[in-house]
Amino acid sequence: MRHILDSIVDSIMDSLMAPIVNSIVNSIMEPIEEPAVDPMREQAYAARFGREVLGPAVCGFTLWLLDRVRSDRTEKVFFLGRDGWLLLQAYRLLAGPEDPPAFYLPSVQPAHVL
Repeated sequence: MRHILDSIVDSIMDSLMAPIVNSIVNSIMEPIEEPAVDPMREQAYAARFGREVLGPAVCGFTLWLLDRVRSDRTEKVFFLGRDGWLLLQAYRLLAGPEDPPAFYLPSVQPAHVL
């Protein structure tokens, strides 16, 4: 029963958080009307996006995940595919010695349907 309630709460939070996250991203990042020609401008944009948007989002997700892992007494944490690599690095940085170990599983997208 708890799993079903967690799923319902998670989907409600996802639907509530998406507009908030979009609003934050749109307010922080200046719109790009045309592709930047200057490589320095592109690097500055990427650095700012990582610092102000991606970094806090990954950190927030990882802290939420650690809270769930601890409360559910999870024994191992697995991160899938190429997209999981960044989250694995964040988990390893923020997890303490008492937290369960994390592993990376290389995978291809069709395998995620399992």
